[in-house]
Amino acid sequence: MEPSDKKSLIIPSSSEAPTGSTDLLDVLLNHFSDGEASIGDLDPRIERDLRKELERGEYFSADMKSLWLMLERTLEKTGRTPGKENSIRLLNLACGYCEEGAILSAFFGRGGKRIRQFAMDLRDHEIDRARRRYAATETLFRKAGIPGVREEEERNLVEFVADDATHLAGYGQIPGQFDVIFIRHQNLWHDAETWRRIYEFAL
Repeated sequence: MEPSDKKSLIIPSSSEAPTGSTDLLDVLLNHFSDGEASIGDLDPRIERDLRKELERGEYFSADMKSLWLMLERTLEKTGRTPGKENSIRLLNLACGYCEEGAILSAFFGRGGKRIRQFAMDLRDHEIDRARRRYAATETLFRKAGIPGVREEEERNLVEFVADDATHLAGYGQIPGQFDVIFIRHQNLWHDAETWRRIYEFAL
């Protein structure tokens, strides 16, 4: 990707987030059912149990609502609608165990867009945790009997990769261009040289 390419939207995460109400259960329900279910379709007991599970923090931390609101604010300020008419490619760099994976897919997949997310980290053990976390979240909705919850390959794609994105792009194993590039954990103090390469690659 050339540095002059202005089509991609690079979203750095921030600890600041606007206040407001976003029902993450509703947006995740819509995402995992591929738009076929919403809060109004749920038995009140199932809704209560799902909310209780999500509030425990095992699947999402408390800042996921802040992340959603930050994404809304960012797109509003840029005035951009990333991606083509019905598809979007997202690169999630240094994703760690990727608790934001489902949130990103749900957010950018709104309106029926098919999203292909590449979640990448150099650490194999973190990518393994990321795969298990995303699968567990999907299973949570499937076990609740939500109508329309489909297998991953039939729906939006999230690929978890333990490797260096610069190498994979160079060899054509991941796309050379993305509609959105997302970096959430900027641990600059840990390895400044690696992070310099990550930022340069994103640009």
